[in-house]
Amino acid sequence: MKNDFESIQAGTVLEAREQLFSERDLILGILWEGDAQLHTNVPGMEKTPFGTTIVHGNSVTSKIIGRLFSAHFDSVEKIVINEIDVAYLGAVHVGDTIQGRFRIDNLESPAGRPKMLSMTFEVTKNGQEVVSKGSMRVEAAGNQQHSA
Repeated sequence: MKNDFESIQAGTVLEAREQLFSERDLILGILWEGDAQLHTNVPGMEKTPFGTTIVHGNSVTSKIIGRLFSAHFDSVEKIVINEIDVAYLGAVHVGDTIQGRFRIDNLESPAGRPKMLSMTFEVTKNGQEVVSKGSMRVEAAGNQQHSA
């Protein structure tokens, strides 16, 4: 079910469905981040606690947030992330499946300003291990609230 910022309530939990990470996702993230030395260096990564290449944490976060917005909100192009804070707790590898749970913690409707949602989230891989947690504040750009 798609929501708009008017109908969503504090306490609502939204899930982003599973997403399989492919080698393409690994490469696209590395091209975007410009971080090829670490994440795709097989011999180098074999010497780390990860043991092999890993998907960039920002790629995991952006993919799961994009899935959340497109699955649950009507006007994805009008959503702006104002703040985001993420703690990366584990590695995601090519072939892993991720899923996200987002909880709406607070809604603000400042007079004459777009409605703001504060939410916390958790990303798991393969249905069990938490790989990241965070919080973010988003606004419905163009969704101006008017005071009565």
